[in-house]
Amino acid sequence: KACADIYHQRKHQRNEITNNKISEKHLAMYEFYKHYFEHVPAWVDWEQLQRGIDVYISFLPAIGYSLYYLALIPGFSIPKIGKVLEQTRYLVPPSTEEQVMHRLFDTGGFVNHALLDVSNLKPGEVGWTMAL
Repeated sequence: KACADIYHQRKHQRNEITNNKISEKHLAMYEFYKHYFEHVPAWVDWEQLQRGIDVYISFLPAIGYSLYYLALIPGFSIPKIGKVLEQTRYLVPPSTEEQVMHRLFDTGGFVNHALLDVSNLKPGEVGWTMAL
């Protein structure tokens, strides 16, 4: 949501951008985001994406079990992984419980919106916006 808000703010502030009031790096990022916010790459196959969604949903119980018991729990217990999580403040202190829940809800929200229907991944739709 934050990226979409920035895009819409900047869309109405194009004069600032063209008057070089922001850096070239920020201008390049703006143009990149604007391009992909408005256009779907030609190689995107919507039918193939829908088939992928259907397969994912069919195997969701096994995926959930595998992810939780075979990847997340063992992964979080590996000291080197723990260091990375601590350095990035991802799901471990010093992140607050609120920050952790925000990250989890953000990820879960994206997955749910993306998997409801392939049309949610089209420009302007909630899945597309969350992905960007």
